[in-house]
Amino acid sequence: MNEELQQKLLEALTSTMEAAGDVKDFTLAQVPEILQQALMWYGVYYFTLFAFGVLILFGVYKHLKYQFWTSRNAEKPNIYWDYYGDPKEMHVVSLLHILTILASGALINLQWLQIWIMPKLWLLEWAKELK
Repeated sequence: MNEELQQKLLEALTSTMEAAGDVKDFTLAQVPEILQQALMWYGVYYFTLFAFGVLILFGVYKHLKYQFWTSRNAEKPNIYWDYYGDPKEMHVVSLLHILTILASGALINLQWLQIWIMPKLWLLEWAKELK
């Protein structure tokens, strides 16, 4: 009975070791594909943030340019005066423009460019951040 139990235990241990070896081989075979998918995901993610930040900056630029051209022929010296009419609104809108520019500046990063040009370096930095 003791020998039979040891034989079953040895078979279970052997099958577990073979399964662990198979899992290790499968995992090692999948690492390049996983890294490629991570690079693609983060590249698209960072590029989307970059494009959104640039679009916000472009919108603020167009809005300020429109305000300048609409008030260029105004008799009052302030470019906001004719557009908004009230100096309090002028300060609020100026503050909103500044906050919008700061927010879009926070969105604009060049991680996508680093992923595109130097993916191995980005992967090393990414792995360092994971620790």
